Amino acid sequence: MHLIRLLPREVIHTTLSYLMQSDLIALAETCKAWYTLVMGWPGLWREIDVTTSDHHDACRRFLQQAPAQYVRTLRYHLGDDEDHMTQHIFDMIGDLKWNWLEELMIRCSEAGEPYSAKAIIYNCRKSLKRLHLISDLVGEELNYCLEMCPNLEHVIYEEDYYTIDLYHDEDEDELDPLSPGPYQLRQLTILCDATDLNIADLISRCPHLESFHFYCRHPNYKDQLSHIIPALLEHCPNLHTVEISSKERSMFIKDQISWIPAKAHNDIGCGGLLHKLIMHADLTTHAMDGLRKLIGRSKTSLEKLDVGNMQSGTMLFQALITAQLINLRELSCTFAGDQTAIAQLKAQIELSPRLERVFIPHFGISDAVLSSLEQLCNLIELRFCVDSPVTYNGLASLLSQSPSLQDIDLHHNYQRSHLSMYDIIRALAACRSLQKLRLSSNA
Repeated sequence: MHLIRLLPREVIHTTLSYLMQSDLIALAETCKAWYTLVMGWPGLWREIDVTTSDHHDACRRFLQQAPAQYVRTLRYHLGDDEDHMTQHIFDMIGDLKWNWLEELMIRCSEAGEPYSAKAIIYNCRKSLKRLHLISDLVGEELNYCLEMCPNLEHVIYEEDYYTIDLYHDEDEDELDPLSPGPYQLRQLTILCDATDLNIADLISRCPHLESFHFYCRHPNYKDQLSHIIPALLEHCPNLHTVEISSKERSMFIKDQISWIPAKAHNDIGCGGLLHKLIMHADLTTHAMDGLRKLIGRSKTSLEKLDVGNMQSGTMLFQALITAQLINLRELSCTFAGDQTAIAQLKAQIELSPRLERVFIPHFGISDAVLSSLEQLCNLIELRFCVDSPVTYNGLASLLSQSPSLQDIDLHHNYQRSHLSMYDIIRALAACRSLQKLRLSSNA
C-alpha cells in the first residue's frame, strides 16, 4: 500500500474506476489507508447501478456503506422474473433517505409495492432533475413524480404493460387527474405499447418543453397524435425537437435518447423554433394539419429532417416543399421510392442548398436526384442505394463534382442495378475528397 500511494493520485483513481463499486467497498475494508482513498474520492460514486442479480445481503451491505453524499445518479435494473426482489430493495434504498440524487432510473410494479418506490422519490424530491420511470401502473407513479418534484426537467416514461384497447373501459378505474401544474419539464419521452396517459393534457402543462419523443406501436396511436401535435403547437413555444415513431420498442433500447441539457430561452437554436423533426409514423388528417402549421412556423429554423417509411410520407413531403425549408442541413428519407416520392425528394433537395448530410439508405434513387445532389456545395456525407434507375454517368458525375464530399455509405442492389461493382469503384475513385467509405452489396 505504501508503494501504491507514491503513484500520482490521478493514476490511482483512474485504476480504481475500472472496479465494480461492490469491490471498492471490499477494498476499503482492508485497511484505513484504502478506506480514506476509496471513500474520499467523489468521482467513484457519482453513479450507482443496483441489480437484483446481486445477492440480497451483499446488495444491502454495499448500499449502506456507499458514501451517499457523493451519489448523484441511481439506476435500478430489474429482471422480468425478479419482481419478488423489488420490495426489499426499494425498502432498503428508501430507508437510506438519499436526498442528493439528481438522476434516477427506477421500475415500479404492483408486485414491487409502489409505496416503497414513492419513498425513494420523496427523499430526493428537491434535487431530482432527470427521471427514467418504468411502470405498469398506468401513469400513477408519473403523476406522483410530477407533483412532488418541482425541479424535474427531463422524463423518460416507459409503460411496462400492454392492453388490447388504448383507453380503459368505463367500468374500470379512471386514471387520477394530473395536478394543475405548470411543470418545469424540458424533455419528455413516452415509450409504450399502449397508454391510458393523457399525453396532450400533460404537454399542455409543460410550457417550457424543448424536446418531445413519442414511441408507440399500438394500432390506435394515431388517435393520440391527433391531440398531441396540436398541443405541442399551442403550448410549447420553446420546442426545438420532435420525434414520433411507431417502430418496435427494441429499436429504442438500441438507440437511447440522451439527456439534452436544459437551455435558456434565448439559447435555443433559431429563437426557440423547431430545428429537428423525426417522423416515422402515419398521421390522421387532423394531426397532419397541425404538423403543417408546426413546420410552417419553423420553415427558417428546421435543420434536421427524417421522414420514415409511412403512408402519409408523400403528404408530409408536399407540406415540406410548400414550406420551402431553406436552412435544412440534414435530410433522411426512407419511404418507398416511387416516381412521386422521387420527384418530391428531388424538389426538396433543390430547395435546400445548405444541405450537408443526405441519407436515402433503403430505396433506389434516380439520376435526376443525383443531379440535384451534385448542386450542393456543402455536401459532406451521403448514404444511398445504387438501384436500377442509376446509371454510371449519373453516379460518376455526382462523385467527381462534389468537392466537399468526405463520407459515403453506398449499398449496391446487385439484383436490380445495371452497374457492376467495378463500375461503382471506378466512379468512387473520381471523388478526390473522400475520406471514409462503407460499401455493401446483396450479391
